[in-house]
Amino acid sequence: MKRLILKIALSVIAVIAFGNVSFAQSDDLILANKLYEKFSYSKAIPLYEKVIEKKSSLQALERVADCYRRINDYRNAEKWYEKVVADTSCGVQQHLLYAQVLMSLGKTEKARTHMQTYLAANPGDNRANSAIASIDIMDALSKDKKLWTTKKITALNSPNSDITPVPYKNGVVFSSARDEGGTKTQAFTGKPYLKLYYAEGKQSDFGAAVSFAPEIASKFNDGPVSFNSTGDEMFITRNNIEDGKIKSSDLHVKL
Repeated sequence: MKRLILKIALSVIAVIAFGNVSFAQSDDLILANKLYEKFSYSKAIPLYEKVIEKKSSLQALERVADCYRRINDYRNAEKWYEKVVADTSCGVQQHLLYAQVLMSLGKTEKARTHMQTYLAANPGDNRANSAIASIDIMDALSKDKKLWTTKKITALNSPNSDITPVPYKNGVVFSSARDEGGTKTQAFTGKPYLKLYYAEGKQSDFGAAVSFAPEIASKFNDGPVSFNSTGDEMFITRNNIEDGKIKSSDLHVKL
Protein backbone atom coordinates (compact mmCIF):
# COMPACT_ATOMS: atom_id res chain seq x y z
CA MET A 1 0.00 0.00 0.00
CA LYS A 2 2.81 2.37 0.90
CA ARG A 3 4.56 1.54 -2.36
CA LEU A 4 1.38 2.34 -4.32
CA ILE A 5 0.97 5.67 -2.54
CA LEU A 6 4.61 6.48 -3.25
CA LYS A 7 4.16 5.71 -6.96
CA ILE A 8 1.06 7.88 -7.13
CA ALA A 9 2.87 10.73 -5.34
CA LEU A 10 5.83 10.51 -7.71
CA SER A 11 3.49 10.51 -10.71
CA VAL A 12 1.74 13.64 -9.46
CA ILE A 13 5.08 15.38 -8.92
CA ALA A 14 6.19 14.40 -12.44
CA VAL A 15 2.98 15.78 -13.95
CA ILE A 16 3.33 19.03 -12.01
CA ALA A 17 7.00 19.38 -13.02
CA PHE A 18 6.18 18.73 -16.69
CA GLY A 19 3.36 21.22 -16.50
CA ASN A 20 5.66 23.87 -15.06
CA VAL A 21 8.17 23.28 -17.87
CA SER A 22 5.40 23.55 -20.46
CA PHE A 23 4.08 26.76 -18.93
CA ALA A 24 7.59 28.22 -18.74
CA GLN A 25 8.20 27.40 -22.39
CA SER A 26 4.85 28.90 -23.34
CA ASP A 27 5.65 32.07 -21.39
CA ASP A 28 9.03 32.38 -23.13
CA LEU A 29 7.43 31.99 -26.56
CA ILE A 30 4.69 34.53 -25.78
CA LEU A 31 7.25 37.07 -24.57
CA ALA A 32 9.54 36.37 -27.55
CA ASN A 33 6.65 36.96 -29.95
CA LYS A 34 5.71 40.21 -28.20
CA LEU A 35 9.30 41.46 -28.43
CA TYR A 36 9.47 40.43 -32.10
CA GLU A 37 6.30 42.35 -32.88
CA LYS A 38 7.80 45.42 -31.18
CA PHE A 39 10.97 45.07 -33.34
CA SER A 40 13.05 44.22 -30.24
CA TYR A 41 14.89 41.56 -32.19
CA SER A 42 18.05 41.42 -30.05
CA LYS A 43 15.94 40.72 -26.95
CA ALA A 44 13.73 38.17 -28.69
CA ILE A 45 16.64 36.05 -29.97
CA PRO A 46 17.74 34.41 -26.67
CA LEU A 47 14.11 33.61 -25.80
CA TYR A 48 13.46 31.92 -29.15
CA GLU A 49 16.69 29.95 -28.81
CA LYS A 50 15.66 28.88 -25.31
CA VAL A 51 12.28 27.70 -26.61
CA ILE A 52 13.89 25.82 -29.52
CA GLU A 53 16.35 24.10 -27.21
CA LYS A 54 13.45 22.62 -25.24
CA LYS A 55 11.05 21.95 -28.11
CA SER A 56 11.64 23.21 -31.63
CA SER A 57 8.86 24.55 -33.84
CA LEU A 58 8.85 25.96 -37.35
CA GLN A 59 7.50 29.32 -36.19
CA ALA A 60 10.26 29.73 -33.60
CA LEU A 61 12.90 28.73 -36.17
CA GLU A 62 11.53 31.22 -38.72
CA ARG A 63 11.37 34.00 -36.15
CA VAL A 64 14.90 33.55 -34.77
CA ALA A 65 16.30 33.36 -38.32
CA ASP A 66 14.42 36.55 -39.22
CA CYS A 67 15.67 38.30 -36.08
CA TYR A 68 19.30 37.61 -37.01
CA ARG A 69 18.64 38.70 -40.60
CA ARG A 70 17.11 41.99 -39.49
CA ILE A 71 20.05 42.87 -37.24
CA ASN A 72 22.44 42.01 -40.10
CA ASP A 73 24.01 39.04 -38.32
CA TYR A 74 24.02 37.01 -41.51
CA ARG A 75 26.19 34.16 -40.29
CA ASN A 76 23.77 33.25 -37.53
CA ALA A 77 20.85 33.92 -39.87
CA GLU A 78 22.31 31.40 -42.33
CA LYS A 79 22.56 28.77 -39.61
CA TRP A 80 18.91 29.13 -38.63
CA TYR A 81 17.53 29.46 -42.17
CA GLU A 82 19.29 26.19 -42.98
CA LYS A 83 17.09 24.57 -40.34
CA VAL A 84 13.98 26.41 -41.57
CA VAL A 85 14.23 25.29 -45.21
CA ALA A 86 15.04 21.73 -44.09
CA ASP A 87 11.43 21.61 -42.89
CA THR A 88 9.42 20.77 -46.00
CA SER A 89 6.36 22.50 -44.56
CA CYS A 90 8.02 25.93 -44.64
CA GLY A 91 6.73 28.44 -47.18
CA VAL A 92 8.68 29.45 -50.29
CA GLN A 93 9.05 32.95 -48.81
CA GLN A 94 11.67 31.47 -46.47
CA HIS A 95 13.75 30.40 -49.48
CA LEU A 96 13.67 34.01 -50.72
CA LEU A 97 14.86 35.35 -47.35
CA TYR A 98 17.51 32.65 -47.09
CA ALA A 99 18.76 33.48 -50.58
CA GLN A 100 19.09 37.17 -49.61
CA VAL A 101 21.16 36.20 -46.57
CA LEU A 102 23.39 33.97 -48.69
CA MET A 103 23.91 36.80 -51.19
CA SER A 104 25.06 39.05 -48.34
CA LEU A 105 27.60 36.37 -47.41
CA GLY A 106 28.81 36.08 -51.00
CA LYS A 107 27.52 32.52 -51.37
CA THR A 108 26.06 33.19 -54.78
CA GLU A 109 25.54 29.68 -56.14
CA LYS A 110 23.71 28.50 -53.04
CA ALA A 111 21.69 31.73 -53.12
CA ARG A 112 20.77 31.08 -56.75
CA THR A 113 19.41 27.62 -55.86
CA HIS A 114 17.08 28.95 -53.17
CA MET A 115 16.06 31.96 -55.26
CA GLN A 116 15.09 29.60 -58.08
CA THR A 117 13.05 27.53 -55.63
CA TYR A 118 11.14 30.69 -54.77
CA LEU A 119 10.82 31.72 -58.43
CA ALA A 120 9.34 28.35 -59.37
CA ALA A 121 6.35 29.25 -57.20
CA ASN A 122 6.38 32.98 -58.04
CA PRO A 123 7.68 33.28 -61.64
CA GLY A 124 6.53 36.86 -62.05
CA ASP A 125 8.18 38.26 -58.91
CA ASN A 126 10.42 41.14 -60.05
CA ARG A 127 12.40 41.10 -56.79
CA ALA A 128 13.53 37.55 -57.34
CA ASN A 129 14.30 38.11 -61.04
CA SER A 130 16.35 41.19 -60.10
CA ALA A 131 18.14 39.16 -57.44
CA ILE A 132 19.12 36.51 -59.99
CA ALA A 133 20.45 39.29 -62.23
CA SER A 134 22.37 40.69 -59.25
CA ILE A 135 23.92 37.29 -58.60
CA ASP A 136 25.09 37.19 -62.22
CA ILE A 137 26.65 40.64 -61.78
CA MET A 138 28.29 39.61 -58.48
CA ASP A 139 29.81 36.58 -60.18
CA ALA A 140 31.13 38.77 -63.00
CA LEU A 141 32.59 41.32 -60.58
CA SER A 142 34.31 38.63 -58.53
CA LYS A 143 36.28 37.65 -61.63
CA ASP A 144 37.72 41.18 -61.72
CA LYS A 145 38.46 41.43 -57.98
CA LYS A 146 42.15 42.03 -58.69
CA LEU A 147 41.16 45.46 -60.01
CA TRP A 148 40.52 46.79 -56.49
CA THR A 149 41.56 46.24 -52.91
CA THR A 150 39.69 46.71 -49.65
CA LYS A 151 41.37 47.90 -46.50
CA LYS A 152 40.24 48.33 -42.92
CA ILE A 153 40.79 51.90 -41.76
CA THR A 154 41.54 51.54 -38.06
CA ALA A 155 40.80 55.18 -37.26
CA LEU A 156 37.28 54.91 -38.69
CA ASN A 157 36.22 51.31 -38.15
CA SER A 158 34.80 50.02 -34.87
CA PRO A 159 33.45 46.58 -33.89
CA ASN A 160 29.91 47.90 -34.49
CA SER A 161 28.27 49.54 -37.51
CA ASP A 162 30.12 52.44 -39.17
CA ILE A 163 28.16 53.70 -42.15
CA THR A 164 27.78 56.31 -44.91
CA PRO A 165 30.94 58.44 -44.81
CA VAL A 166 30.48 61.73 -46.68
CA PRO A 167 33.14 64.34 -47.49
CA TYR A 168 33.17 67.36 -45.18
CA LYS A 169 35.89 70.01 -45.09
CA ASN A 170 39.20 68.15 -44.68
CA GLY A 171 37.76 64.77 -43.80
CA VAL A 172 34.55 62.76 -43.55
CA VAL A 173 31.43 62.71 -41.42
CA PHE A 174 29.85 59.33 -40.80
CA SER A 175 27.37 57.55 -38.53
CA SER A 176 28.59 54.99 -36.03
CA ALA A 177 27.12 52.71 -33.37
CA ARG A 178 30.47 52.52 -31.57
CA ASP A 179 30.36 51.94 -27.82
CA GLU A 180 31.61 55.02 -25.98
CA GLY A 181 30.95 53.50 -22.55
CA GLY A 182 27.59 53.72 -20.83
CA THR A 183 25.93 54.39 -24.18
CA LYS A 184 22.23 53.56 -24.37
CA THR A 185 21.53 50.56 -26.59
CA GLN A 186 18.59 49.96 -28.91
CA ALA A 187 16.34 46.93 -28.55
CA PHE A 188 16.36 46.39 -32.33
CA THR A 189 20.05 45.44 -32.58
CA GLY A 190 21.29 45.35 -28.99
CA LYS A 191 23.95 47.86 -30.06
CA PRO A 192 24.32 51.60 -29.27
CA TYR A 193 22.32 54.11 -31.28
CA LEU A 194 24.00 55.66 -34.33
CA LYS A 195 25.71 58.99 -33.66
CA LEU A 196 27.69 61.34 -35.89
CA TYR A 197 31.49 61.38 -35.99
CA TYR A 198 34.11 63.34 -37.90
CA ALA A 199 37.62 62.24 -38.87
CA GLU A 200 40.15 64.41 -40.65
CA GLY A 201 42.13 62.89 -43.49
CA LYS A 202 41.76 61.35 -46.94
CA GLN A 203 41.99 58.02 -48.77
CA SER A 204 43.17 55.57 -46.08
CA ASP A 205 45.01 58.04 -43.86
CA PHE A 206 42.69 59.45 -41.18
CA GLY A 207 43.05 60.82 -37.69
CA ALA A 208 40.99 59.65 -34.73
CA ALA A 209 37.21 59.98 -35.07
CA VAL A 210 35.60 62.56 -32.78
CA SER A 211 31.97 63.37 -32.00
CA PHE A 212 30.43 65.66 -34.62
CA ALA A 213 27.81 68.32 -33.74
CA PRO A 214 26.95 66.71 -30.36
CA GLU A 215 24.63 69.62 -29.59
CA ILE A 216 22.09 68.30 -32.10
CA ALA A 217 22.33 64.63 -31.05
CA SER A 218 18.98 62.98 -30.45
CA LYS A 219 18.06 60.16 -28.05
CA PHE A 220 17.93 57.71 -30.94
CA ASN A 221 19.67 57.18 -34.30
CA ASP A 222 21.35 60.11 -36.06
CA GLY A 223 22.39 59.88 -39.69
CA PRO A 224 23.14 59.37 -42.47
CA VAL A 225 23.83 63.01 -43.38
CA SER A 226 24.66 65.04 -46.45
CA PHE A 227 25.88 68.62 -46.97
CA ASN A 228 25.24 71.37 -49.48
CA SER A 229 27.98 72.44 -51.88
CA THR A 230 29.36 75.09 -49.51
CA GLY A 231 29.37 72.80 -46.47
CA ASP A 232 27.37 75.17 -44.27
CA GLU A 233 24.06 73.30 -44.40
CA MET A 234 23.51 69.71 -43.33
CA PHE A 235 20.61 67.37 -44.04
CA ILE A 236 20.13 64.60 -41.51
CA THR A 237 18.08 61.41 -41.34
CA ARG A 238 16.99 60.59 -37.81
CA ASN A 239 14.35 58.98 -35.60
CA ASN A 240 12.02 61.80 -34.62
CA ILE A 241 9.45 60.05 -32.47
CA GLU A 242 9.19 60.62 -28.74
CA ASP A 243 6.64 58.92 -26.48
CA GLY A 244 4.98 57.44 -29.54
CA LYS A 245 4.39 60.83 -31.15
CA ILE A 246 6.01 62.32 -34.26
CA LYS A 247 8.08 65.33 -33.29
CA SER A 248 9.14 68.09 -35.67
CA SER A 249 12.39 69.94 -35.13
CA ASP A 250 13.87 73.05 -36.64
CA LEU A 251 17.58 73.04 -35.86
CA HIS A 252 19.96 75.86 -36.60
CA VAL A 253 23.57 75.09 -35.79
CA LYS A 254 26.63 76.83 -37.15
CA LEU A 255 28.85 74.26 -38.82
